[in-house]
Amino acid sequence: MIAAADCDHAKLFPRMAAVVHHGGAGTTATASRAGVPQVVVSHLNEQYGWGWQTHRLGIGVRPIPRSKLTAARLGAAIRQAATIVSLAREAKSVAARLRETDPLENALRELVGSP
Repeated sequence: MIAAADCDHAKLFPRMAAVVHHGGAGTTATASRAGVPQVVVSHLNEQYGWGWQTHRLGIGVRPIPRSKLTAARLGAAIRQAATIVSLAREAKSVAARLRETDPLENALRELVGSP
C-alpha cells in the first residue's frame, strides 16, 4: 500500500485497481470518472449516501461506516473491489457514460431549462 500526500486524484485514480475514499461528492465523482471500483468509508453526512449510491450502481462494494471500520473489514472490501470482475466492468461503463456528458451543460439545463 502507498499513502500519498497532496496529489491529483484525476491522474492517480485511473492507475488504481480500486480506490478507497471517504465518500465526499467530489472524490466519488472523480473515482467514478476514473472507471475503477470503489470502497467508501463514510465518516459523516452525505458521504453515507454516496457510499450507498456507488454500491447500488455496482461500481463499489458495500460501504463501511467509519464507526465500524476494522483492518479485517477494510482488507476484505479492498480484495472484493480489486477482484470482482463485474465491479470493474460496471465502473468502466459508468465512467464512459460520464465522460460523454458535459457537466456544465447539464447544470445549465437544470438551472435554466432546455434551450
